Amino acid sequence: MSSEPEVQLLMGALERYSPTGSTSEMGQYLINWCKEHSMEAEINNDMAVVNPKAKALLMLGHMDTVPGEIKVEHKNGALYGRGAADAKGPLCAALAAVQKHPELWEKICIIAAPDEEGESKTALFLRDKWTQRPSIILEPSTWHGITLSYMGRLGLECTISCPPSHPGHQKPFAAEELCKAWMALEKEYLVRIKNIEGKDTEAKMSLDVRFREAGLDDILSKLPETINVKIIEKTLPYFANKNTKLTRAFLQAIRELDGTPVFKKKTGTSDMNVLGEKWKDAPMLAYGPGDGRLGHTDEEHISIDEYLKGIEVLEKALVHIFE
Repeated sequence: MSSEPEVQLLMGALERYSPTGSTSEMGQYLINWCKEHSMEAEINNDMAVVNPKAKALLMLGHMDTVPGEIKVEHKNGALYGRGAADAKGPLCAALAAVQKHPELWEKICIIAAPDEEGESKTALFLRDKWTQRPSIILEPSTWHGITLSYMGRLGLECTISCPPSHPGHQKPFAAEELCKAWMALEKEYLVRIKNIEGKDTEAKMSLDVRFREAGLDDILSKLPETINVKIIEKTLPYFANKNTKLTRAFLQAIRELDGTPVFKKKTGTSDMNVLGEKWKDAPMLAYGPGDGRLGHTDEEHISIDEYLKGIEVLEKALVHIFE
């Protein structure tokens, strides 16, 4: 097991299983670590808030994970555990980077949200109650990647009723009609069927629709009028400005560590979508070590070298931002 204190920080975080709704132990662990390293920290509305008086820059991560424990272990140069990539790795990397620069503590506020994998109430609260400010969303992008956009998301519940028909006839059953609707959407958007059930006369289907630029009416217009549609969730896509001081600072930091920067467009969503909906004038990007494709999987892990490299990038980028 690596003896670096930064690695020990992440290992301790992984050992505290924290699915959405059960993050109190994880939050207190982070608060205790910060106080042991002389940083001001507190629990506020279930958020772990570090340097709560700082207003120049927000670093927003999350300590909650999807359900499902993974054995926490050090194996083949990597740390395995639920949240290693999404997103305890990026969060702990930020804490480790900021802790090394006391001269920046009065400028940088770090928040660990308890509900990003849930309803993102923390991000909604910050968006509506805080003054907008430059923000770094702590999500995995790999150490040399910078995420500038996330897809939008629609959660749809589709229901349909059809008159009875004989199985020997060609008239589609209700469930078949819903499958046709899914196929129509899939031609243009990233669409997953989360659940489908029914019979010949009644059927219900839950869809997860990911989109970049389409309007709500454009998406719904692809569905037949015979289907009743209820919007369960709506998250708008977000596109960050590439030409900002934040982006330039990360480009410089990655190049100083002999990396080739890569701009990324994610197919998922994050709290950047939530903040960006109203914080129109705030420079924003997402960054963090780790492979986001491993998040939510049973093989979730992060390379220790990747994690430590991400901390170096964050250190350099934060210094450049305030130069």
